[in-house]
Amino acid sequence: MSDHILFFIMCFFTLGFLCIVGFISFFLNYYFKSKPYFFYLGYVLTTVIYIAAVFINYGQQVSKDSLLFEITGYIYDPIQVLSYFFHTTFAYYSIVVENEKFKKMFWIIKTYAVLLLLYLITAVVQSKLNNNIGIFFEISRIVVYAIVVVFLVNLAKNLSNGNLKLIFAALFIFLIFSLLAFYDVTLNYENSTFLGFQYICIGYVLENICFATAFIYKIISTDKQKKRTEILHQKQLVIVEQEMQQQTMQYLGREIHDNIGQKLILASIGIQQLTLENIPQEMIKKIEDVNVTINSALSELRLLSKSLTNNEIENKKIIDLIEGESREINKIKKCTLHYNEDLRDLILEYQTKIILLRIIQEFSQNSIKHAICSLITIDLKVDKNVLHLSLTDDGKGFNSKSPIVKGIGLKNMMKRISLIGGVFDLQSNVEIGTKLRIEIPY
Repeated sequence: MSDHILFFIMCFFTLGFLCIVGFISFFLNYYFKSKPYFFYLGYVLTTVIYIAAVFINYGQQVSKDSLLFEITGYIYDPIQVLSYFFHTTFAYYSIVVENEKFKKMFWIIKTYAVLLLLYLITAVVQSKLNNNIGIFFEISRIVVYAIVVVFLVNLAKNLSNGNLKLIFAALFIFLIFSLLAFYDVTLNYENSTFLGFQYICIGYVLENICFATAFIYKIISTDKQKKRTEILHQKQLVIVEQEMQQQTMQYLGREIHDNIGQKLILASIGIQQLTLENIPQEMIKKIEDVNVTINSALSELRLLSKSLTNNEIENKKIIDLIEGESREINKIKKCTLHYNEDLRDLILEYQTKIILLRIIQEFSQNSIKHAICSLITIDLKVDKNVLHLSLTDDGKGFNSKSPIVKGIGLKNMMKRISLIGGVFDLQSNVEIGTKLRIEIPY
């Protein structure tokens, strides 16, 4: 393959690749509306212009006497330096998005901008200096490489996530292939065929593969973060809702005890006083019956007040609550509830306890009522920061694809688990039984 054809392949392959990543960066700029992708788009556009200018200047397709040839000969080197600036600025803002401590390096970008402005002014005023050889070219490249080295050294100390690692890899590739190109156009100038252009093209492709991978990683991690935020928000809503319910019940309990209860006591005392009055005996009997009714209502209100103000779920451990539920189920003598005894030291938050208790109650009631089971087994354990709850019955089971799965009870259980970011898995087979598996972040 001739050098001329190889040059054509390098140019068009690199241009095509950069056009693809240019479209990606345009989409990302729209998707994230973030400053880094604006600079990345600038980097890609200037790089495309640079490669097109090199192709026009060295591709032997345009007359050397044409204006286009003369213009591209003047601009391709300044355009490359400008693309380096966009490249470094994009890397800076991408790093800052991941870790704000890198904001302290903004002085490098400001210094770079000043040097770039001086370079462009010099390139315009002294156009003869604008070529691939000489001290002017060498100094400009050494400054670029020095800035990249500073970024790499700081990044190497703070590779906290995958995105930073990919950016580090891209900058490292850029530095290596830029140095190879620099060597090819200076020390190896006499023996070089493409004056380092082949290394520049390879570097562009490899580093933009890293950037594209970083973009994909960023989109995935952003979506995961959104889901985590949504789950946290829903969990907070559950907590607030439960706290409001608890406060409302406690308020009602206190009102029943302190207000309605006291009024009924006064009514009972007043009725007792009536029996001391000079009234017919048959009226006394009726008054005593009314007093008995009032005292009965008062007793029931006291029980209701106590249940509303009771902090049993908040104060007890989950194993104690399960034991209480077990006693209630065993009283009916239709089913036995068996639970794991190794839960004495398990301490859970209020919202987790109440959700687990309500799910155990719902599952147990469904198993007794619909499955006609004789044994319900509860297994609760913590493994690798995940709370695992397994509920199993030996009932008649059902077809998991039937409409029964869409019942209100099961929907409520699924909703409760989804609100706190848990996993809900229900399996049932006819004549075998039903198993509910739940996983909750602990």
